[in-house]
Amino acid sequence: MDIAEQLEKLAALHAAGVLTEAEYAAAKARVIGEDAQSDQAEDTAVPADGHGDSQTHQVVEEGSEASPGSIEDGDQKTPEPTDDGGGAGALGGQAKWVIGILAAVVCLAILMQVTGDGSQSTSNATVPVRTFLLAKDNSERFAAICRGSGVPTSDMRAFYPQEEPLADEVTQLNPLGQSNWWPDQTHVQATWTNGGETFTEKFKVIFPEDGAGKRQDPCLMWSASPRYAPSLARIFHDGGTAIAYMPVKLADYYNYNYRSTESSHYSLRVMGGSTVKMLHGFVEKSRPGARAIFNALEHGDTAMIRAVVSYPSDLYIRASSRNQGVATLTNARLLPMLSPVNLK
Repeated sequence: MDIAEQLEKLAALHAAGVLTEAEYAAAKARVIGEDAQSDQAEDTAVPADGHGDSQTHQVVEEGSEASPGSIEDGDQKTPEPTDDGGGAGALGGQAKWVIGILAAVVCLAILMQVTGDGSQSTSNATVPVRTFLLAKDNSERFAAICRGSGVPTSDMRAFYPQEEPLADEVTQLNPLGQSNWWPDQTHVQATWTNGGETFTEKFKVIFPEDGAGKRQDPCLMWSASPRYAPSLARIFHDGGTAIAYMPVKLADYYNYNYRSTESSHYSLRVMGGSTVKMLHGFVEKSRPGARAIFNALEHGDTAMIRAVVSYPSDLYIRASSRNQGVATLTNARLLPMLSPVNLK
């Protein structure tokens, strides 16, 4: 590793907070000093023909007394250590410096693994989010969404009936970084204004790969967040249906209109993003896609599904429990795993 590479890695560690100001200055000084010593050593090196500096190589005349460090009887004596331990100290300092460099490289590698490719996570990741928010119509909006994510074009019209940008102005796009567990995924916190109101949402962004494993332009995993059109609270009180993208877990709750349906329906508990508290949805076991949902949930996992939600028209719930809903889920299907391998 040359001096430029060493300095570049030290600067990266300092910028990431791994090295303090004092440690960074000392390390940089050692790198520069070591390079200067290397240059000096090259200037004083003995030529290949053996004729070096007379002060560097002493020749003992025949019959003279050999001094420490000189050549006697064809053997070279080992120089005696000085009282101040300079030789050992220099060797120890060099060993410590090598260990320090190795530790710095390891820290930098760990840092890069945890945060991923900084250029990708801090710049490219914001592109699909900005495109989505400022798209002039649903066709352009849909183009920013990851292919194979399980979102039909018709859902864009259901969620965004107005063919116009969602944002008057995007005021902030803040990449939240990548992790070593999911290096091909990141999140972007977006803030935008529309009609005088301010909105904030966290979007998941994926870096897909082509067949050769080469990273492609990022895309928006719109189906990774809970979404309802219209809100579940609205159809709970007013009737009708809603398209839902929601995280669910397998449950054993059977009540109200579904009190005796354990043999014919799966009970699913909605885990977040709903304004209806403790919502449970029921999927008929014989319907297409129902078994795939069960297989994904049977070991206690949470999964994202898309379904059409409706409340039984004859459902009776006491006023005190109006936010503890049960619902029928039709056309329910499991959404793809959030991995680039599904998006090729």
